[in-house]
Amino acid sequence: MLRLRLSVNWSKSLSYETPRFLFAGDAALVVEFGDTIDPETNREVHNLAGRLDSLQIPGLVEIIPTYRSLLVSFDPMLTTFQEIRETIEAAT
Repeated sequence: MLRLRLSVNWSKSLSYETPRFLFAGDAALVVEFGDTIDPETNREVHNLAGRLDSLQIPGLVEIIPTYRSLLVSFDPMLTTFQEIRETIEAAT
């Protein structure tokens, strides 16, 4: 049996000063807050997810939070990567 052990350093946060925006295909983007799993980064992810959800942005299809990033899918017939990015930047 193969056993995997995940080691997480909760005391060291390498969160980015500003979120990174990455393409995730033609109908989604990833907002990345850091490169480690830590409570503060995860809190930022969930705070942004809540703010975006409350804005009811036209063309926004789904918001999927992870430990350190947020996947935002959108309808490319209604909005663009740049428009979604600008909306997210205004909310952060």
